[in-house]
Amino acid sequence: GGGDEDIVQDKLEQQCATSGTSSSQNDSARVKAAKWLETISGNILGPEQKDIMSLHSRVKALLLLLISVATTGFVLIDQGLLTEQAMFRNIQLIDKTGFNRGYGFISTIELREMFLAAREGDPYKFEKAQSYLYDVSEKLTEQHMINYEHLGSQELADFYNKKECQFMVPVGGVWVNRSLAYWQYAIEYARHFSRAGSTSMEELQSNDMNVATISAEKANIAFVFENTHRN
Repeated sequence: GGGDEDIVQDKLEQQCATSGTSSSQNDSARVKAAKWLETISGNILGPEQKDIMSLHSRVKALLLLLISVATTGFVLIDQGLLTEQAMFRNIQLIDKTGFNRGYGFISTIELREMFLAAREGDPYKFEKAQSYLYDVSEKLTEQHMINYEHLGSQELADFYNKKECQFMVPVGGVWVNRSLAYWQYAIEYARHFSRAGSTSMEELQSNDMNVATISAEKANIAFVFENTHRN
């Protein structure tokens, strides 16, 4: 028993000695590698390093230029477009002219109601939509006149009198391009509402919308749908 224990002890001591030697060799190899890298580190990416540093400098310069341009642009926009006076003028313009398109949308809805009532054979629903369309025409004309009498600024006056509105008119069975100043166009636009409302229930039972074959009244319906989104 004692002899076996001595043999085991000798083997353990040999293994420990071998492990220590291997560890020392590994440490020595790492030290040599570190020293070798230290000696050649100055040559790694030597010429390329200059290019990289130059590129880095250019990127920073471009970034500073971009920031400068953006800042300048913001200041100019703030001074030119976002000042209190400019905002007031824009709001005033929208307030004086925005109702025109709003009434246009309402008129298209009521014309659609007239179409549906005609197809359903419902005279009460047809006459109700027709009556409301006449009211819309009168309200648009009245509001347009009131706004024109109280423009409040030269910019608005120029818009009403000089702004050219392009629109399409059915003439002789074909569409013709026309243009009027905003002031005149809005009055004419409102008149077409009431003219469209005078279309008979019998004619609206037909799906025909060819301006060459339909009546002058129904052609006004085509006018409203054609021009509501134009101005």
